[in-house]
Amino acid sequence: MNKSELVSKVSELSGLTKADADSATDAVFSSITAALKGGDDVRLVGFGTFSVSARPARTGKNPQTGAAVAIKARKAPKFAAGKALKDAVNGDATGTAVTTASGLQIMDAKAGDGALPRRGQICVMHYTGWLYQDGVKGRKFDSSRDRGAPFEFSIGVGQVIGGWDEGVASMKVGGQRTLIIPPGLGYGARGAGGVIPPNATLIFDVELLGLKG
Repeated sequence: MNKSELVSKVSELSGLTKADADSATDAVFSSITAALKGGDDVRLVGFGTFSVSARPARTGKNPQTGAAVAIKARKAPKFAAGKALKDAVNGDATGTAVTTASGLQIMDAKAGDGALPRRGQICVMHYTGWLYQDGVKGRKFDSSRDRGAPFEFSIGVGQVIGGWDEGVASMKVGGQRTLIIPPGLGYGARGAGGVIPPNATLIFDVELLGLKG
């Protein structure tokens, strides 16, 4: 499979435009190249996560096996997509993982049948948030369910982190989904209140209970 075919497949599977898929593909392979050390062994098994292992590389062989990209690693850097996101939600999600142009990852567990929120409307939500570490849920840092009280915010006006504004905007009332939010759409380099460290990737299970206004 050549690069053009790979980009087309990535675009088809992820929902990205071909331009964004091309950029994402370049970024993945750049990360792989940067991570590799002399003598590491590269094994491509599925377009989802990659890492690098410190085993002698087989010489004279091209490890391309189609649209899949995964490498088992020495320091285990991860690129989360498709299967990794399904694993992170413990198999509860029923839809396909989609990565948006901003880097937000979305997987629906249940499609809603109500209205879509309009900018400025109040969204009534239940949510649970965890740190996202090494492709899995890490420490839970907040949950409206644990408090027994839904959370309300006005959508699209900057009251919440960017990953929430983007990730909830396409939900219908009654919907449930998982959001994996990169640092740039979360709390960035500043973190939050000693609870969320700097440059943290976050994973949220969210449910849109209703709309007001």
